[in-house]
Amino acid sequence: MIRLKPVIPSLLSALRLVIALIFPAVPEKYWLWLVVFAAISDVLDGWLARKWQVISWQGALVDAIADKFFVLTVLFVFTLSDRFAVYWIPLVLARDLLVAATAGFLATRGLWAEFKNTRSRPTGKIATGGQFILFVIILAAPTQILSGLILASTCSIVAAFDYGLLFCKFLSTRHSATPKNNTA
Repeated sequence: MIRLKPVIPSLLSALRLVIALIFPAVPEKYWLWLVVFAAISDVLDGWLARKWQVISWQGALVDAIADKFFVLTVLFVFTLSDRFAVYWIPLVLARDLLVAATAGFLATRGLWAEFKNTRSRPTGKIATGGQFILFVIILAAPTQILSGLILASTCSIVAAFDYGLLFCKFLSTRHSATPKNNTA
């Protein structure tokens, strides 16, 4: 018999990928429910993985990809439907852009193994939460969009700063640990 506990958190993450894929085709009257369901799945997958002690870097990667894909899809759909201005996207995605750039940089330097072991940060979880709150505000309280944008952007920028400090610390530690070649 297949043990379900180890796969349920990843299935919840994968479900967000499915929601992201169908989101553009679903009638607008269901968007709020899809966003809320995706947010609940995001909270549940991590909570269950920790509770059942089935945390893995692969599961964390699926979770992160699902989050990013869902957020990008919703932003794209909201932008096309004139619910969201394109110039806000870099602020709302500041953390995501920095992490993607850092991952690319480290991968080109052959340091992917170190990057994949980076644990999620509380500020990153708050940034993702801010993005989900923004989506709910856009759909349920459109007169409050500016407040939601400020909240999501602030959370994302703070998380980007936090991750940036972490990556700088990693690079400086790695650089100082590299033996110097003293040839005279």
